[in-house]
Parts: sequence; structure tokens; C-alpha cells
Amino acid sequence: MYNPFDKEISKLDKEDLQKLIDNEVAEGWYVEYKEDFPHNKKIGHSIASFANVEGGWYIIGVESDKASNVATDIVGFDLSSYTTPKDKLRNIIKGNINPMPFFESKLIKLSNNKGVLVVRIEKGYETPYITNDGRIYIRNGEGSDPVKETNSYIIRKLFERVDLHRGRIEVFSNNTFFMPEWQVKEKKCFLEAYFYALPFDAFKFSDFFSNNFFDKFRRNFSEPFIYEPDKPNKQVKILFNNFYTSYNSYILRHIPINISPIVINLTLELFENGNLKMFIPVPNISPSIHTNYEFCNNDFWETLIRKIKQRTFKVIDGHKFFVLFATLFNQYRKFLKENGFQNFLKARYKLSQTFGTLVYFDDGGYVDSLQRNPPICIKQEIEIPEFNNGNLIPIDIEQDSAEISIMNVIFRSLGSLYNLKSVSNILGPGYKHLFRVP
Repeated sequence: MYNPFDKEISKLDKEDLQKLIDNEVAEGWYVEYKEDFPHNKKIGHSIASFANVEGGWYIIGVESDKASNVATDIVGFDLSSYTTPKDKLRNIIKGNINPMPFFESKLIKLSNNKGVLVVRIEKGYETPYITNDGRIYIRNGEGSDPVKETNSYIIRKLFERVDLHRGRIEVFSNNTFFMPEWQVKEKKCFLEAYFYALPFDAFKFSDFFSNNFFDKFRRNFSEPFIYEPDKPNKQVKILFNNFYTSYNSYILRHIPINISPIVINLTLELFENGNLKMFIPVPNISPSIHTNYEFCNNDFWETLIRKIKQRTFKVIDGHKFFVLFATLFNQYRKFLKENGFQNFLKARYKLSQTFGTLVYFDDGGYVDSLQRNPPICIKQEIEIPEFNNGNLIPIDIEQDSAEISIMNVIFRSLGSLYNLKSVSNILGPGYKHLFRVP
């Protein structure tokens, strides 16, 4: 996309604004100037028009020549009137455009309590972006015009773009990891997680195909420690001991000792555009583990263990499942942010071979609820959300406890009403130091 500054938006400063005047950058297909904040609807029209075409730059606080549309003065707007301009802009876009397009903004402060807000709008792939007055706006020279209902060509092209976007999501979700038939017959539960760095291909890891990058990626997922609730004094590294390259990705695998390398076990696949596939065997409770838990009612636990031995149902270790997923997810988002990722992150999840599973948490109240009404999953496969039409769940990578929100949805889909709000209750004080996200 055209960039009048030849610099990332996050690195802009006052001196860069002068380039707009020195280089005689005019309003047009990719740039629009405003001296002050216009009406909310007008902002919505302009932002939507950029997203519906090729993206662009919306700059508030710059004066332009009425005849040539060239930038003439960096006037700024009054920061005492708009104390939180970035939040104001975000709320305007959120309230006036559906779906919400991807954008970045940078507030550059001038003297005399003035400021300039620079907004970069990405070319959208969830087109058409429709304003709250029910119209589709596109760029037309230096302005934004609504598309006439009779203009079937433009409307068709916008819908073709979203179909292409949804098709890419569906292709990416086709898991390419082959599972031997004998492993399928074991009926072990698996979680597949697909993370999408959106907009597609707007982000690229620098130097992705170098040995240095691969070593950095491998170290990132080898350093975190797993805190095991049944062994409170022990911390164990996730050991990715099998790694290799694919056409446009890197793959890390954990293969236990004395296990065939063709067995599908813990696997990560990272792509150049930031996407990640995660394949996790869901931890089960074995008949020999009962001595390690605090809240095991004897009668209930004996019944539970007997059912496991009889293979009446499988018991998922909720503690270990949460910690394993949370560790990997947080290392992933930390790695993205350390490498300059500032875009959207969305995901979808699939649980396979879930029939007859019961989620267990070592919590007295939860154990009591299991005795009254044990939620045995009766579904063989669960998709979150349903795998079609490009459905995805957004993730706020700035949220401290994003992994809790994700796992609450996954556990609820398995029938468990246990809420992970109080992580310290299930993992103890050693939990939070595991995840250091910048």
C-alpha cells in the first residue's frame, strides 16, 4: 500500500509530517486530510471507503489547498478538546462501520497543546464495509462516494474479495497432519487450534527463512516452564525434540521417548505471515494419579477411577490442559509482538474424539457438582466456531488473561461449567510468572 512517509506508522514523529508539505502530497485515492475532527458519520464514510478499495491514510490536523488538495500546513487540533483522540476515533469506527476494518493510528503531539492524528487503514478482506446509514462507500479521487445500487460490478467485486478471504481461512483449517489408523482407534481427545494473523499477508516475519530466525523460534517455545498442579515443586520444560521446515513454514514437535516418530503428538507449525497451527493431545487422568489430588471424595473418586478402567468414559485433566494451552498460546503472542506484530489475531478450534469425556478440576466445589450432575460429552467432534464461511473468533492480544477467555469457551463446549476466572485457585501463585508478554 502507498505510504507517504516511507516509514512504519508507529515510528512517525513531528519531522515526518513535514514530508507531506515538502513532497506536495495531495489528497486522492490513498490520502485524505482534515484540519479538525469532522462529524462522526463523515469519518465513518472515509474510513470505510479506504477499506473497501486499496486502503489509505486519513490524517486529522493537516490543512490542504482547496484547489490542488496538496498539504499546506500542519495546524493540529486542540488536545484540550479531544483528550483521548485515538479512543475517540476507535469508538467512531466501531460505531459507524460494520464489520470493523483494520486500522492503526498514531497521535503526534505538536506545540501549544496541539496534535495530529495519523490513521493507516488496511485494505479490507471482509468487504463490503457498510456504514451505519446502510451504504457502501468507495474512494473516488480525493473523496468518498456511496456505491449506487445499480452498480452491480463494484458490488460483485467486493463480495468476490470476501469470498476469497473466507476460502483462504477454510484451506488453512484443513489439518495436513496425518494420523495413523491405530492412533485414531485409541480414541484419544485432541485439540486443533488455528490462529490467523489478519489481514492475511499484511504482516511478514523479517528474515523468516534464515537459520537465525528458526533458532529464535525454536528457543521461544523451548524456554517456558510448565507448572504441574499435582507436582507443585516441579517445573518441566516443553521439549520440542523434532523440528524441520516445510515449503513456507517451520514445524516443531514433541515426540516422547520410545514412541514412533509417526505418532501425532504435540505439534506447532508457524508460517511466514504469522499464522500458527497448534495440535495438542488433551491430557487425561490415568487410574494411578488419584493420590496427587486434594479434593477427591473417596467414594466419588473410586467410582471415577473404576469408570476409567472400564473405559466407560475418559477424564480430561482440566488443570494440565489449561496450563499446556496457556503456555503455548502466550509464547506465541509474545513471539508475535517481539517481532513487530500489531494486527488482528483471530482463531478457530476443533476438538476431536470427545465422545464420553468428562472434564475434571481439582476443586472442592467443582467435585461436588460432578457428583450431582457429571457432564459427559456426547459429541464426537466440536468446532468453535463452526468451520464454514470463514467463521473466526477474535482475540485481544493485549488482554492479560486472553488464554482464560479462550479456555473457558473450550471447557464450556465440553460440558464443563467450571470458570477459570480465579487462576490462582487452581494453579497457585506460581502461575503468572510463566507468561511474560511485553
